[in-house]
Amino acid sequence: MMLGQGFGHKAFGFFRFPFHGLLLSAIAIVVFSQFSLPAQPLEPDVVGEPDTASEEEPAPSDFRLAINPGVVLGHEDLVIKKGQESAVGSFAEMDGGSRPSWHVDLTTADWKLEDFVGIHLLAWAGNLEFKKQMISTLDEQGQPDRISSDLGTRMTGYYTVISPVLYVGSNNRYDGFRFGFGYGVQSMRISGNFIFQNEDQRVLLFSQSAPDRSDFVRNLQQTTLFSSGFNVTGGDPIASYLILNLQQPWGLETYGKYILFRDGFSIRGNNLVLLNYLTRGAPAGKLNLSLEEAYGAISLGRNNVNITRKAAGTGFMFLSWGTGILCPTDACIFQGSYGVTFFKERELHLQFHQFRFSYSIRLILL
Repeated sequence: MMLGQGFGHKAFGFFRFPFHGLLLSAIAIVVFSQFSLPAQPLEPDVVGEPDTASEEEPAPSDFRLAINPGVVLGHEDLVIKKGQESAVGSFAEMDGGSRPSWHVDLTTADWKLEDFVGIHLLAWAGNLEFKKQMISTLDEQGQPDRISSDLGTRMTGYYTVISPVLYVGSNNRYDGFRFGFGYGVQSMRISGNFIFQNEDQRVLLFSQSAPDRSDFVRNLQQTTLFSSGFNVTGGDPIASYLILNLQQPWGLETYGKYILFRDGFSIRGNNLVLLNYLTRGAPAGKLNLSLEEAYGAISLGRNNVNITRKAAGTGFMFLSWGTGILCPTDACIFQGSYGVTFFKERELHLQFHQFRFSYSIRLILL
C-alpha cells in the first residue's frame, strides 16, 4: 500500500512538472510579446484587401510625337502689294485655285489645361503652285467684275508651319471633334513671276530700245536682279544661278528651257503674240530669238520673285474630327483649316491666304 502510494505520488509529480513548465512558458511568451512588441492598430480600409497602391503607376501618354501623312485639298491666294499702295498698278493677286496635293503633319502629345481644353504643338508642310491671277474686267452688262485668268504668270514653291495650338473638344485627337486656334511661324520658299498691270509690254520696250542682242539680255538681267521681290540667295537656287550667268553663251536659252520645264508652257493669246514677235525679230530684224530664248525673255520681262522667308508670322483656326471611319489604320483625322500669313520683301508686302481640307492617317507613334 505504501509502495503503491509512494509510486503514485512519484508518478503524479513526474507528470505534473512538465505540465506546469509548459503553462508557465506560454504565459511568459505572451507577457513578453505584450511589453516588447506593442501591437499596431489595424486600419479597417486595408484589412481584407490587397495593397495595390504601390503597384499602380501613372498611365503614360499614348505617344510623344505622331507622324500623320495624307492628302489635302487646298485653295491658296497670294496678294502682292508694292509699298502701302493699293492702286491697280501696284496690286496683284495670284490665284492658286483648288487642287489636291500631298500632306504630312507632326503632332506632340497634349498638355491638358482642363478636361476638354489643352495645348499641343503642330507642324505641317505642303507645296505651292500659282498659274492664274485675279484681274478686274467688265461683265456682259458692263459692270465691274473680277475673274481668275491665265496671264502666263507662274509661281511655285513650298512651305512648312510650326505652331502651338489651343483646342477645345475631345480628350483624344484621334477620337472625336476638336476646334482650335494656332499662331506660329511659317517658312516659305517661292519663285516665279507676276504682273502688276499689263507689264508684258516691258519686254517689247527692251527689244526695241536695245541696239543689239547683248544689250537686250543685259537689260533683262539687271531689271530682274533689281526687282523688289528678287533675292539671289532665296527662292529657287537654280533660277538664281542661271540669271547670274544670263550673259554667258547660251545663257538665255538655258534659262528659257529651265522655265519651260519648271513652270510649263502657257499658250495664252498675249504669249503667242510676244513669242511670234521675239522669234521673228523686230522689223529691223535685230533679235531673232529661239523659242526657248523668247520664253525666257518673256518670263524675265515681268516682276520676278525669288524669296525664302524662314519665320513669317501665321495664324489659323481649324476644326478636326478623329475617327476610325474610312481609315486603313487605327485612326484618321479629317481637318479643315483657314490661315493667313503676312511678310515683307523689300518694297513688296505679301499676304498668303490658305484654306485646307486634309485627310491624314495615324502612322507612326514615338
